[in-house]
Amino acid sequence: RSYIERAGRVEGGYAAPRARERLRVLEQGDEVFAFNRAPTSEQRAIVEKSTGVLKLRQLTTIAAREYQMAEYYDWRAKQPAGSENASPDAEQEKRMATEGFANAKRYAREALDLASSLAGNGVGEAAFDGHITYGLAVLREGNRKGAVEQLQAAAKLPTRDRPIIGQWASG
Repeated sequence: RSYIERAGRVEGGYAAPRARERLRVLEQGDEVFAFNRAPTSEQRAIVEKSTGVLKLRQLTTIAAREYQMAEYYDWRAKQPAGSENASPDAEQEKRMATEGFANAKRYAREALDLASSLAGNGVGEAAFDGHITYGLAVLREGNRKGAVEQLQAAAKLPTRDRPIIGQWASG
């Protein structure tokens, strides 16, 4: 933080707007880190207090997490009894999977609705993630046409203005 502030002062007026933007991204990163470390039970309350792009990113994060966990529960529920990965309670895992897929779809839809009212850095990337998660959820429900529509909507979003190096790429 101090290096960015100093660089903004040293390079004069030209670098000051870029330094402010870098500080904003850094602060948002701190908020995202805190959100990701919060217990799952508290995340919805955090989302409700958030606004703008930060809220959008939080919603897409929750949607993706719900979907991934639902996939895991669904897979566990389908493992044959007596196998190494068999679930001790397949019916409970099926219920958890069903609930997770519904939650993922709901959060992704909420994110997409919010994204349509926002502009600026991070909106396109978060909306992309929202379209992908929503598309996976509707595909799982058997709606192939809806899934393709979501993929096409994601493909129309602008690309990042710079590559992200060293971060995990979204599914």
